[in-house]
Amino acid sequence: MPTVSAKKGPGKSIMYTDQNGRQTIRKNGSPAWRNNNPGNIIKGSWATRHGAIGDDGKFAIFPDVETGRKAKRELIRGKYGDSESIRKMIRVYAPKSDNNDPETYADHIKKWTGLDVDNTNIKDLKPEEMEKLLDAMQRQEGFQEGTIEVIEPSNQKASPPQGVVPPQPVPGRIRDRWWITDGNLNDGGLTDRWKKMMP
Repeated sequence: MPTVSAKKGPGKSIMYTDQNGRQTIRKNGSPAWRNNNPGNIIKGSWATRHGAIGDDGKFAIFPDVETGRKAKRELIRGKYGDSESIRKMIRVYAPKSDNNDPETYADHIKKWTGLDVDNTNIKDLKPEEMEKLLDAMQRQEGFQEGTIEVIEPSNQKASPPQGVVPPQPVPGRIRDRWWITDGNLNDGGLTDRWKKMMP
């Protein structure tokens, strides 16, 4: 079932809910994995327009990793496509001001993909080269898996509180009722006569 919402859970966890109320909880691992956000795209209106269904306070949360990867591809092509080279794109995508090391980041991409990060422009990347770039960026961003817990929605009716007797069905005939008499009461057989009079 499609995931319709997601939010930050306790500790290092993200809680996803589908349209039937089924919850999938991603625990531990890296933020990129928990959020289905291999590019660690920051939350905001751009991320929402491209499929984000929540955020963890900083990063956008996507319903699945395919949507997160597609958003990353569109972000690089659309927002950073005018950069003169892959390295210059990385300097904007992962700036020093956000506690990143963009030069090492770009060097890793060059090592892992074989792409010329200093002389290859984003707009000139072939589809297969773009996928290599995405894979390398996902690796650099730290896509470490954690654990998954699934909670199925409860279809059972709530039980009455302890000590409370639920309503009982009314008997079809008065004859079906319990006839209770006080053992100390001498009714002279009145109860038995009443029972015989009932239809």
